[in-house]
Amino acid sequence: MKEVKYRTQEQFDEIVDSLINGNFDQAVNFVLDYGFYAQELRKFIDNTLVESPYFDNEDLYQVIETATRTRAYRNVQQASKRLAQSALDD
Repeated sequence: MKEVKYRTQEQFDEIVDSLINGNFDQAVNFVLDYGFYAQELRKFIDNTLVESPYFDNEDLYQVIETATRTRAYRNVQQASKRLAQSALDD
């Protein structure tokens, strides 16, 4: 069975590469798929030198905000489905 790794430097680099290439939605999906949270991304930002004229930390901050909102929305949807199912089971 293949071991799945989360929140690695390589995954962070994929997120940054997506932003450099203008793929904002893909970057958000990577953040969600790889399980990054804002504090972890902040540490990567502080410890990674990105040498590209097409990259701005502000873009990554917007990805963090969008991913956080999306994650919260999904959590509310899942909780609503569980409540609805619970009500049906009663």
